Amino acid sequence: MPKLQKLLQVPVNDARTTVEQFLCNPIAGLDSSQVSSEQALIETLNSLQTHVAPCVWNGKELLSHLQNHARLLPTGCVRVDELLCGGLREGHLTELFGESASGKTQLCMMAAVAAAMRGEQVTYIDTTGSFSGRRAASIFNTLQSRVQGGKPCRLLQILQSIKVCHVHTVHEALAVLDNLACTLQALVTSSNACQPNLVILDSVSALITPILGAGGPQQSQAHALMSALGRMLKYVAAQYIAAVLCTNHMVGSGSNPRPALGESWKVQPHTRLQLLRPDVGDERFAVISASATSVCGQQVTFQLS
Repeated sequence: MPKLQKLLQVPVNDARTTVEQFLCNPIAGLDSSQVSSEQALIETLNSLQTHVAPCVWNGKELLSHLQNHARLLPTGCVRVDELLCGGLREGHLTELFGESASGKTQLCMMAAVAAAMRGEQVTYIDTTGSFSGRRAASIFNTLQSRVQGGKPCRLLQILQSIKVCHVHTVHEALAVLDNLACTLQALVTSSNACQPNLVILDSVSALITPILGAGGPQQSQAHALMSALGRMLKYVAAQYIAAVLCTNHMVGSGSNPRPALGESWKVQPHTRLQLLRPDVGDERFAVISASATSVCGQQVTFQLS
């Protein structure tokens, strides 16, 4: 932190003995003779505010930022993109949830291939071994056939743009995200444009559910790890202007199916998209369950290639 080390060398004869007291007690309580100490405290607090406190934006500034800096990354499925008003929003965490075979992994892979075809870099965190090079190649061929004009893409180039990380525990996922954040910070510092624009985690529930249902002391630890994972995903999205996509499965049956991981996870995604597959036919439904930018309850039908 700039100048902080120098500021802390200034002697401060004050009753503050903890960080909480230092931040909460008014500076005006200092003895008037301690001018240099007061100035050191003011500069230190200003430095802390600059580097730690979140930015405060009004509505106009937020709208301008979203329009000028946060892009929408198409998923490769036109109907889903229409529902999302253009695609996956950079800076946001989007969740796909649904029952088995509803199309969650397929849509994740479509989004990854579509992003790679546009020249984007993709980080794909696979927790269930569902990512397949053959499926990615098939998706590429389908999407390539839809492209009219423009420069043709090579399959090898596309696959090289998708970095797949296989993880089996939430600790491994957090380590991957932490390393990704460090890498992104280095790329930002060096003004390198080859940073991931899309980060996919398939799936969150596969990591959390095994420890969430263990009971006992592990229950509270599981909730803490789940919150840490959600915060890290949103940190990567917001700090490095990346679109982050994750998947979740359904629990319950009959008339009361619901997303897994409960209320603690519910507040993490900016947008939650439910995927439904009827018993008959190939069409699927996508429904906005929660969103910070779209009207909830909107739905579309779509087909996956």
